[in-house]
This record gives sequence, C-alpha cells and structure tokens, in this order.
Amino acid sequence: MTTAMTMTRSTIAPLLLVLTMMAQTAPVDAFSPIQAFSTKTAAAATASTAASLPTFDSLTQSIGTDSTFLVALSAPSFQGLLSAYTTVLQQHTLPTQIVTGATLAVVGDAIAQRTSASKVYDSRRAASFAVFDMAYRVLQHYAFPWIIHNCHGQFLGPALHDPFLASTLEQTLANQLVIVPFLYYPAFFALTGFLQGLTPDGTVQRARETFFFLMQRNLMFWIPVQFIQFGYVAEEYQIPFVCVAGLIWTCILSILAGSTQGYSKDDPEGGVDDEVMASAAVETSN
Repeated sequence: MTTAMTMTRSTIAPLLLVLTMMAQTAPVDAFSPIQAFSTKTAAAATASTAASLPTFDSLTQSIGTDSTFLVALSAPSFQGLLSAYTTVLQQHTLPTQIVTGATLAVVGDAIAQRTSASKVYDSRRAASFAVFDMAYRVLQHYAFPWIIHNCHGQFLGPALHDPFLASTLEQTLANQLVIVPFLYYPAFFALTGFLQGLTPDGTVQRARETFFFLMQRNLMFWIPVQFIQFGYVAEEYQIPFVCVAGLIWTCILSILAGSTQGYSKDDPEGGVDDEVMASAAVETSN
C-alpha cells in the first residue's frame, strides 16, 4: 500500500507542478472569452504555499535515482503542490479546469501513442485531443451544476427508497445516457476528425465503426467513476477529479478511436484501421 501511494505521488506531483505553473503564467488573452485570468492574482494566491514547493533545481538534482526522486516527492512536497493547485483552482476555476483537462488529455494520448505500432509521435492527433478536451471542460463546468440541481432522486427515489443512492444514480445516468452519447461523442468525432484532416465521409465512417464499441467501454469505465464523483466529491473538485480519471480514459479512447490512418483523407472508403480494432480487443476487460 505504501509503495502504491509513493508511486502515485511520484506520478501526480509533477503534473500538479506543471499545471500550477501553467495556470500562473497563462496570458490573459488566452481565456478572456471565458473568464478573466490575472497572473498577478494567481501568483499572490499561491505565495502562501511557495515555501513548501520544491524548486526546479531541487527536483532535477533529485532525479538521479528512482529512490531519491520518490523522496523528493514525499508527503510534504506533494501536499504543498496540491495546496497550491487547489488555491489556483478556487481563484480561477474555469481556466484551471481547462488547462488541467487539456494537459492530462495530451499526456494520456502520448501514453497511448507509445503503445501503438507507429514510432512517430502524431502531434496533430495530440492537438485534436487537447482542443476537444478544452471545449468539453467548458461544457462540464456548466452541465455538472445543472445535473446536480435537477437530478435529486425524484425519478428513482420511489423505487430505490434511498435518497442518496437515487440522486447519485440519477446524476450519473443523466450524464452517461444523455450528455455523453448526444453531445460528447458527436463533438469528439466531428472536432478530432476535422483537426486530423479527415473528410466528412471519413469522419462519419469512423464514428459508425467505433461508436458502439467506445460507448460500451465508456459505460463500463465511467458509470462507477461518476457515481463516486457525484456521490462523494465536492462540486468544486468534480472536474479535476474527472480530469485525473480522464487521464486513464483518454488512453483508452485514444487507442480505440484516436488513429485515423485507416480513414484516408482522399479515400473515405479505406476501411476501419486495424490498429483501432486490435487495440479495442485488448481493452475488452475494461
């Protein structure tokens, strides 16, 4: 258990450090259509925890061996990073959610690309995942409060006789059976297909051949995750929670439908990518 916690800290702490620095240094214009973002305010907000943050030099010097690296990311430093990130999240909620989602989407896709047959990193594919994730975090920012406000057990309560279970299950199913199939996946296929250079016919073909496959695995993975989210995670932390869970899901999604090699830009009849279907078969246990 201790080893698992140490490995988790060593994985998450650098991500939190990167996300915090990105949120602090993001230009004002980057998020001005959505929410004003003040670099000075973000710096002031994290000043109180700066003493507990490891410096860049101390981190790089401690990566000499795995053991010293884990020591550098021990509980105090991890808690400092988490505290700094939480402060920025509270002060600049939507921009931080967007940066968090996009960063973890790129990380997840990079992991997925490492497992693929191709040895060349597809930056265009990674960019399409990042852009899609940023757009979807905006939707979640407004959709989650609406779901929580409108799904509070009035439908399932009489049958389940448990207000907590009824409301949590209603919120989970509202997202998984309404938003995901009718908003998430159409936007995913359309936007990533466009950014990756697919023709409209190629985009539709890829959606037809992978949608039900992806939806099945989506429900298997996300229903338990979002039951925990809606039932046990405070509302302000729900999007960061699903972003972290989404790092795992992005790997699955990228492997199953991220590749467009079999959907020729010039020949939409090229057929489904063998890599997509082979990778999907590997993921049947998820």
